[in-house]
Amino acid sequence: MVYPNYCAGCNSILSISEKGICSSYWIDLKAFKNKNEISFFGREIVQNEIYAFEFSKNDIIQKTIHNIKYNSNKDAAFVLGVIVRPNIEIKTSDSRKVVKKKVKIEKMVKQSANLGSFVSSLYTEDFSLMSRAVIDEVIEPDRALLIPEFNTVKEISKENGCIAVGISGSGPSIFSLSNNRVSSNRILDSISNHYKKLGIDYDGFISKINSQGIKILDTK
Repeated sequence: MVYPNYCAGCNSILSISEKGICSSYWIDLKAFKNKNEISFFGREIVQNEIYAFEFSKNDIIQKTIHNIKYNSNKDAAFVLGVIVRPNIEIKTSDSRKVVKKKVKIEKMVKQSANLGSFVSSLYTEDFSLMSRAVIDEVIEPDRALLIPEFNTVKEISKENGCIAVGISGSGPSIFSLSNNRVSSNRILDSISNHYKKLGIDYDGFISKINSQGIKILDTK
């Protein structure tokens, strides 16, 4: 007997490309902005509170948390990605020029092992393994020189609980992975504060990992 997979929030049947929660549920989530000195007003002074989503009794967030906590629905606790892009142009041709043409065999062995471990972590949903596997031994050390504050952004992401962080494509975009919205918000806020202090123009956003692959949205 085969049972369909249901959305952890609204109980609708999931499509083949959906995992844990449905696309409609994701859109309906009400994101919270940071609040200051509100929740514990009159009792304690709290300088900063970080909320992932608005929580109300009997709403879809409560149902999702219940599914994750009591029904072991780990698919509902999906991975979220933070993307930060310094507003500079890096041509792919230029980013290729800075990469060394020859790589030591020791580095290539490590890189190949990391790639294999990363693929395994995707299949097994092993975030600890993923964290150890997403380490670029070959390209990142050279291309990092082209991206403003890359190494600092990388450290900020790690300090705020990311699973992995690195250069997206040839740059200048930087990705940071986490498995919860609270960490994603904290990572993006911390990176944003750092760039603002230095006067570096950038774009940043949080997105669910795309499980559908490439698709055409519109044609002209």
